[in-house]
Amino acid sequence: MFLTNRTYKPDGIIIEKRAIPSPGKDVYSIEDIADIEKEQRKYYNTTDKIAVWAYFSDGKSDKDSEANNTVVLGTAYWNTSFVIYEETIKNLSNSPLEPSRSLLETTVINHEFGHIFGLTNLGTNLQSNHEDEDHPKHCNVENCLMYWATESAVNISNMANMSSASQLDSQCLADLKANGGK
Repeated sequence: MFLTNRTYKPDGIIIEKRAIPSPGKDVYSIEDIADIEKEQRKYYNTTDKIAVWAYFSDGKSDKDSEANNTVVLGTAYWNTSFVIYEETIKNLSNSPLEPSRSLLETTVINHEFGHIFGLTNLGTNLQSNHEDEDHPKHCNVENCLMYWATESAVNISNMANMSSASQLDSQCLADLKANGGK
């Protein structure tokens, strides 16, 4: 629904899901994820189609830090590629003080698609000054989908009472529209 609401794709959007063998690691770097993509990706952009690679990892990010109590839920790393750290999402959802897995997954996936769209100042020009100085390439509006905490576990407790995924704020929507999106 997010893609349909934010892009012009009159011929529709096709999503192909398939399982690939697990590399069997507990921790993944972006380089590890990119290597998996190089080996497994089947579809690439053509003149009239965009292909996006979304990998759901069975391990966690090497950027997680117990010392700082931070975890990464997802990362966009190339212009049409992102990873969702599914194991981490499973560990942070579906209990009484945590969001539903569906809500958390949806929020992180939509956030990573925002990066693929070039938001915030990641290829799509800003129409107003709303990039977070402390967290580049993220919006400084706390309830915006592109706020930095959306792709980390910092915001988890706030999500427990939410019934739907965060949305793009008016500034991110203006950026997207100026770049050809809805």
